[in-house]
Amino acid sequence: MVVAVRTRRRDLAVIQGLGATAGQVRWIGVWQGITVGSAALALGIPMGLIAGRWFWVILAEAFGTIAEPVVPLPALLVLVPSVLVLAAALGVLPVQRGLRKTPAEVFSGE
Repeated sequence: MVVAVRTRRRDLAVIQGLGATAGQVRWIGVWQGITVGSAALALGIPMGLIAGRWFWVILAEAFGTIAEPVVPLPALLVLVPSVLVLAAALGVLPVQRGLRKTPAEVFSGE
C-alpha cells in the first residue's frame, strides 16, 4: 500500500486538484485496502485449506492416526471480516501520509 501511494502520489494530487476532499481521497485508500485484502482472502483461504489438508494427511499417516481434517468454519467466519477491516485501516494510513503535502507541493517536486 505504501508503494502504491508513493507511485500514485501525482494521481492523488490531480484528484485533489479537481476538487476531491481529503475524506474522499481517504476512501480511495480504504477501497484499495479492501481490494487487496479481498484478493488475498480469495487466494489464501483455498490455498491454505488445500495445503493444510495435504500436510495433515501426511502427518497423520506418519504418526499412524486417522487422517480426518476438519475445516474450522467459525474461525473462517471471523477471519474474513477481520482481514477486511484490517486491510481497510492499513489502506488509509499511507494515503493519510500522502495527504500531508498539498497538490502544489507534489507537482513542484518538494
